[in-house]
Amino acid sequence: IALVTASERGTLLHAIIEELLGKADWTEEAVKAAVETQLQKGTLNLDGEALPALQKEFIEHVWGAYKGGKFNFIKEAQMVRFEQAYMAAVDEYLMLSGTVDCEYVNKKGELVVVDFKTGTAPHADDFLETLYDLQLKVYLWMAAKRVPHQHELRGQIIYTDKEKESASVRLSKEDLIALDQFIQDCAKQLREFWRRFAHGEVVLGPKLDELLAEECRQREKPCPVHVSLQND
Repeated sequence: IALVTASERGTLLHAIIEELLGKADWTEEAVKAAVETQLQKGTLNLDGEALPALQKEFIEHVWGAYKGGKFNFIKEAQMVRFEQAYMAAVDEYLMLSGTVDCEYVNKKGELVVVDFKTGTAPHADDFLETLYDLQLKVYLWMAAKRVPHQHELRGQIIYTDKEKESASVRLSKEDLIALDQFIQDCAKQLREFWRRFAHGEVVLGPKLDELLAEECRQREKPCPVHVSLQND
């Protein structure tokens, strides 16, 4: 589904699934109606030609994933929440935060974290999947701060592309301790980088410098330096 950004895809997918949660049975017609309802809300800036194509692709993705059993966990869960904000302190100076696509409590009363992916990225490869895996593990590390009594944290990467297998991650207490050390080490390296950058020991290349400046200018309140550079 390449007509919208990854963030917009995810938000739309969550809205469609949430609408379907109240259905006793997910039929193809129910999926079609849910997709149409969400697209008609007009939250995406699409022209008349792009809308039918996007609608068709989402119906195929959601219905195909459902038929493949990828959403079975939703019907079996005690509780399901979408787009949950996670935050956890690394140390007294640094916080990690992110938005989890979905979390649910299974029959055993365990919290499980879910990350949805369409699986249609044009350059998806082993490196990208490694990043997905790391992202999910960091979410589980943050989740562990909320449910310290849970002996094992489980996560799932669910690809709505019916041709792509979903993946599961399990982290024991020992795994979480090792991950915590890894995150602490990364935080130390980050602090050292910013110390050197603040003292002029690290110089950004022109391309990266301009990318950061452009990002700053897009903010609601850009810094005066980048505003003046734009006006020069």
